[in-house]
Amino acid sequence: MFSRRDFLRISAMASAAALVNWQIPVFAQDQGAGEGEYDVIVIGAGLGGLSCAALFAMNGRRPLVIDKRDVAGGYASSFQRGDFVCETSLHAVTGNPLNHALLQQLGVWDKLSFAPHSSSWTSIFPDFSASLPQPPFQLLQPFLQPPIDIAGLSSQLDGYLNLVFFNQDSSVGPAGIYSTLVDIFPDEQEGLSGYMQCWRELLTDIIKFYSAEHGMPSDITLFPVEYPTWAALLWKNKKIKAQTLDDLFKEYKIKNPQLKAILGQTCGYYGLPSAELPAWFYLMNTGLYHAFGAFYLQGNPENSPADVDLQGTSQDLSNLLVSSITDPPTPPESDYPFLGGTVLLDTEVTEIIVEDGKAVGVKVIDPVEGSVAYRANAVISNASVPDTFDKLLPASAVPATFTKNISRYQPSLSHFNVWLGLDMSQDKNDGFIEAYEKLGTSTAFYANDDDKKLFHASQKCDPEGTMIAVVAYDKLAYSISHSPEGYASLTLTMLCGYEPWEQFEEVYKSYYQISNEQVSEPVTIDDYYAKKDDVTDTMIRIIEEKALPGLSDRVVMKDSSTPLTNVRYTCNPGGAIYGYEQALDNSGLNRVGNRTPIPGLYLSSAWTNPGGGFEMVMISGKETVKCIIEDWNNT
Repeated sequence: MFSRRDFLRISAMASAAALVNWQIPVFAQDQGAGEGEYDVIVIGAGLGGLSCAALFAMNGRRPLVIDKRDVAGGYASSFQRGDFVCETSLHAVTGNPLNHALLQQLGVWDKLSFAPHSSSWTSIFPDFSASLPQPPFQLLQPFLQPPIDIAGLSSQLDGYLNLVFFNQDSSVGPAGIYSTLVDIFPDEQEGLSGYMQCWRELLTDIIKFYSAEHGMPSDITLFPVEYPTWAALLWKNKKIKAQTLDDLFKEYKIKNPQLKAILGQTCGYYGLPSAELPAWFYLMNTGLYHAFGAFYLQGNPENSPADVDLQGTSQDLSNLLVSSITDPPTPPESDYPFLGGTVLLDTEVTEIIVEDGKAVGVKVIDPVEGSVAYRANAVISNASVPDTFDKLLPASAVPATFTKNISRYQPSLSHFNVWLGLDMSQDKNDGFIEAYEKLGTSTAFYANDDDKKLFHASQKCDPEGTMIAVVAYDKLAYSISHSPEGYASLTLTMLCGYEPWEQFEEVYKSYYQISNEQVSEPVTIDDYYAKKDDVTDTMIRIIEEKALPGLSDRVVMKDSSTPLTNVRYTCNPGGAIYGYEQALDNSGLNRVGNRTPIPGLYLSSAWTNPGGGFEMVMISGKETVKCIIEDWNNT
C-alpha cells in the first residue's frame, strides 16, 4: 500500500506520537555531566532552544545555551519605547490542553497568566465581516486543570468538540462554527456540513494521535483505519498527496467567495494562499484556536520567581524558561541535586566542532575572554537551518544529498510591525474613543476577499492590498499593562516579503555594523528609512480610515520594524518568522527532521519539525530531547 518514501514519512510521524506525554526515562538521568561540564549545548535562545534546554535541566541534565543577543527569546521577546512596552510578535496562543501540559513539564505553566481575546478570530473585509466567538470556557476549564489528563483527552473532548462546531443551544454556550455560518450562508448548507464534519473529525484524529494510549499503530498500514480523516487529507490513490485548503473547498463544493474568505481567513497568518497551504495543517492550527480559544500570555506576578523580571509580554515566557534552565527544582524523589544549566548571552557561536564525523562542541566569541570552545555530548542548533549548515559547519561535514534536499525549501514570509503609543486623555469629538471601545482585542483588516491577491500584496510589502492585523493589548484583562495610565498601546502587523527590502541589505548591515565590508550601493540608509516611514504611515492611515478615526492625532510614540530588522535580531534568512514556509512537501510532521545526518547534531526551531509559531517550536524542543535521549540509550 505504501512506497518506501511513504513508509519513512509515516515512521517520522510515529516518532512524534504521544510526544506531549513522553517523559525522560529515569535511567537516562543517573549519570549527568560532572561539575563544570555540559550534557548538551544549544545554539540560540529562541523558544525552540529554551524549551529543549529547560526540559533537560528539569530532568537533572546540564545544558548550556548560547545566544549572540543580550536578551533571550528570539521572537518571544519585547522592548521598551519610552513609557510603553512593545510586543515583538505574539498575538495569541491557543488554550489547547496538549500545549498546557507541555508548559507544565517546562515548569512555567503556573507562572503564566492567560488572558482571553474577545473572539477566536475577527475579520473585517471591505463588504462584510466575520467574528467567530471564543469557545464555551465554562466547559473548557476542566480540561486545563493540572495535572492535565493527556491519556483521557480523546474521549473527554468528543462531546465538547460537537458543541464547538455544531452547538445551537445558547444556554450551553455560543453558537457553533457551523451554526453561525449556515445562518449567513444558507445556500451552502450541504457543503458546510461536510466541511465542518471533516474539520471536527480531523481535530479528533490529531488529539487521539497525541494521546498516550494511541499514537501510531504498530502496523503503520492501519494508520488510515485509525485516523481516517487525517489520512484522507494526506493520501490520494495510496500515495502521499496532501490536499490544499483550496482542494477541500472544491471537494465540498463551497463556492461563495465570502464564505471561502471566512473559512480561509487565517491563511495570511500562516503565510501561504489557500491553493498552496496544506488543508490538514491549516485546519489543525486554526481549529485549535476556535476549539480551545485565543489567549495572550504574560507572567503571573503572584507565582513567578522574584528574580524574574516580568514585562507583561511574551518576554515573560522566555525569562521563565531561562529560570527553569538555570534554577530547576530538584524533585523529592531525586538522589542528587539538580545543578541546572547556563545561559550565555552576548556570545556568538562561530563554529560547530566536528571530530571524527561527530558534533562534539562549539567555538564562540566571548565578549570578555575572546575565542572559547565548549564541548558536550550533543549540540542542538536553534539557529536557522540554512545558517547552521552554510555558516557553522565545514562544508566537508555535510552530506551533499542533505544540502541538495534543504536547498529546495523556501523561507517563509517576514513581517512589518508598527508599534503605537496613544494618548487616550484628549477630549476630542473625533469618534476615536467610541471606535476604540468597539474594537476587538485582535482584529484582521483585509483589502479584499481574494487570498491569492492578499498573499502577492504581502510579498510586495503593499499595505494597500493585503491584511493588517491590529492588536489592542491594553483591552485585554491582564495584570501588567503595556502603557502608563491614560494611554494605550496598539500594534499593527502585516506579513511582508523580503524582496522589497533586499536592495537595502548591504547599507543596512553597514549602518548597524553587522558587516565590515565597504558598501557602494545605489541606495542609502536614508532611502531605507524613507521607505520604512512610508509603509508605517500608510498602515496607520489605513487603520484610521477603516476602524479608528483620529488615530494619527493621538500617536505619542511610534516605532516600526522591517524584515531587515528581523534579520538583524534573529539572523533568519529573509527575516523569516516561521522558518521554512509550510509547503506541501515540507509541512508539519513532514518537515526537516530534528535529527541531522551528522551524529551528535540536532535541530530545534521553527525551521524543523513540526513548524513555526510559539506552540509548535516548543513542541520542536521536546521532540529534539526525545531524539537525543533515544540515541543516547541506543549507544
